[in-house]
Amino acid sequence: MTKPYNRLPQERLQEGRYVFAGVPNTDEGEEFFQNVRKYLNSRTNQRVVRRWRGPGNWSHSINGDQADSFVIYIDER
Repeated sequence: MTKPYNRLPQERLQEGRYVFAGVPNTDEGEEFFQNVRKYLNSRTNQRVVRRWRGPGNWSHSINGDQADSFVIYIDER
């Protein structure tokens, strides 16, 4: 039996789940997030949300200043 988070990216997008995981919390990662948000928020009816993650911490979001990476979720509005 496969777990629900072991899906192909196109299946994750259809069900409003994370599409990008492990994006580093660096200037480059922030630029990537801003570009995804700018493109999808302005051209589609999809909402882009970021959830911060720390080392070994994937059960809940933490503060951005404590995070080493983040996950990008894309949901329908």
